[in-house]
Amino acid sequence: MKKTVKIAEIVDYANGYLCAAGPSREARHAIINMVEHALHAASAYDGYRYLVSGEVPEGFEPGMRVKRSQNPTEPWSPEFEFPDDSRRHYTLRLSLRS
Repeated sequence: MKKTVKIAEIVDYANGYLCAAGPSREARHAIINMVEHALHAASAYDGYRYLVSGEVPEGFEPGMRVKRSQNPTEPWSPEFEFPDDSRRHYTLRLSLRS
């Protein structure tokens, strides 16, 4: 018996997992690999964005920090800009969302 699941359900589950407090960074990267493979295989990949501070549990690093200073002499630091690259939110092509 063959059973299928909608790609939107996979993406919704992955997005919830990637912003949750419990999973480790390594576990989130495993989910990232799985969801990106599924999206590309279904020709449904539409990209992702990094989660910011208000979208992750308090006390956890976001995927991206928005710099407050526009000072061009301030040194750029990838650790400051992107402290946890596993904090992501995937989008799905609109035609596959229903």
